[in-house]
Order: sequence, then structure tokens, then C-alpha cells
Amino acid sequence: MPNVRFYDVPGSGAMSHKAANYYEDKALCGFDCLVILVQQTLAEEEIKFALAALEYNQKVVFVRSKCDIDFHLKDESGKNLRSIPSSEEIREHINELRFRFNQELRKHATLLRGTKCFFVSSKSLRAKVRNEIPDMNFEESEFLEYLHHESRRIR
Repeated sequence: MPNVRFYDVPGSGAMSHKAANYYEDKALCGFDCLVILVQQTLAEEEIKFALAALEYNQKVVFVRSKCDIDFHLKDESGKNLRSIPSSEEIREHINELRFRFNQELRKHATLLRGTKCFFVSSKSLRAKVRNEIPDMNFEESEFLEYLHHESRRIR
């Protein structure tokens, strides 16, 4: 994707990067699209960044990574899953994650309800970018297609 560049800005909330003015201090409004990586649950900072982006009419997308690790965590908790889950198990897992994500948006940030969230594995995403076959497929292809489409639309 020739028009896509990723910039990993220093983490917010760290002692040297206060969250209060992070969006403005790092000039995040200067990017065509803000990709916000989220953990298992949405944090207040992530919601603030997304809302700030909306004020600038900036595209926002959330990406929930480490979906493959979720299966290992389930495995250790006693649920008997194969080390590589079936595509149906992955689909069910994504549906559960999306349901919880949308619940959090409805509860804490109704203005963000239409914001996309892609559920990926960084390992699988890396494989896709390298044209390799990943062990598991979450929404890496959809995320890459979204980036490709948005970069062509904007440029």
C-alpha cells in the first residue's frame, strides 16, 4: 500500500507523556486516519483520542490485537480448545469481542457507536503483509482492505 504509513507515537499516560493533552501535543490531527490499538477493554484515554479525532473530522478505527492469545488464555483456564482454533471458534470469539466492544461504546461513548473495530492477531497480520499463510485468520484481511480503501479514497 504505497499511500499508507504507520507512525507509532510514544505511549500516552506515561510519566513523560501526559494523557490530558496528548492528542494535541502529538499533533494526531495531522494524520488522515487514527488507528487506535486497544486492550481487552476500552480505556478512557482511547475514547478521548477518538472523540478528539471526531472534532477534527478525522477517520478513526480501533484495532484489538492479540486475539490469538485469547485462545491460549482460555486454554489455561480449563476450557479444552485446540491450540489452533477452528474458523467457527474464531468467528464466535470475534462476535463475543465485538458485542462487548459495542456495549462499552454504548455505555461510555455513544458518539463513537459507528466506529469500526477490527479484531486481529499481530502474528497473522504480519504473515498477511508478507504474503504468507497465517495459522489463524481473524480480521486481518478486512483491516488491510479498509486501510487500502481509505488511503485510495483520501488520496
